[in-house]
Amino acid sequence: MEHIQTDGSSPTKLWRLLTALLQREKRTANANTLTCNVADDFLHFFDEKVKAIRASTEGQQLPTSTTPLADMSLSSLSPCSEDEVCRLIMQSPTNSCALDPIPTFLVKEMVDVLLPYVTAMINTSLREGRLPSSHKHAVVTPLLKKPGLDAEELKNYRPDFNLTFVAKLVERVVSSRLVSYLTTHGQMPQLQSAYRRHHSTETALLKVLSDVYATIDRQQVTLLGLLDLSAAFDCVDHDIVLRRLRLKFGICGTALEWIASVLLGRSQLVYYKGRLSVKLQLLFGVPQGLS
Repeated sequence: MEHIQTDGSSPTKLWRLLTALLQREKRTANANTLTCNVADDFLHFFDEKVKAIRASTEGQQLPTSTTPLADMSLSSLSPCSEDEVCRLIMQSPTNSCALDPIPTFLVKEMVDVLLPYVTAMINTSLREGRLPSSHKHAVVTPLLKKPGLDAEELKNYRPDFNLTFVAKLVERVVSSRLVSYLTTHGQMPQLQSAYRRHHSTETALLKVLSDVYATIDRQQVTLLGLLDLSAAFDCVDHDIVLRRLRLKFGICGTALEWIASVLLGRSQLVYYKGRLSVKLQLLFGVPQGLS
């Protein structure tokens, strides 16, 4: 208690003291040395978690949509230029996937030589409305959700997905075209803060606080309801997504075929402690490897 009172005025010293008292560094070090779990265990756990969540809603009737059908359409994805691809390559994180033939830093260093070939690959994918199967495979690394959690409990881990660099690159190209299309036609949700440029957790909190303060000014009661969806991205139903894209947003033709190609026929394996699990075909979920 004396140390807390002494160091209380310094957030840095106080945090170090609490870390030492709670033995967080020791528990984290132990987590890094435990080897009881193996890659196949993680693969089975992540798969069973998704199946259990989907089974809990199996047989439920789909909600009836009152949204009018789209009066606009996007049937094809415009090709990209070498300048656009070069900019995306140089702006990408220098992270590599075990499936990449060469490290990302070499792609950046040799961008002038590789640029025509990478651009041609991306434009062929957009034109034909499909993503090659070699780029629909993910390597998953289990990561502890928070330092200090019991490393022997599989439920304390979250999957970290890693896709090939080219797969992430072409997805960024398609994302820019879809966002531009939806923004032009006013289809982006006004209050969506996640996965949007110039939007973040901060803008979402500012909106909530603004509404709370406005309610207080009117002397009204404020109730806040929070919903946390477990494995939300991993449980996405492909048929529902494709149907909504076609009916609500007017995405069709090779544009819809490309998205369907990205969703269908995916697979993953788990890499843990230097070992790889068996390969698993994915029937649900959307790729999460754009970081």
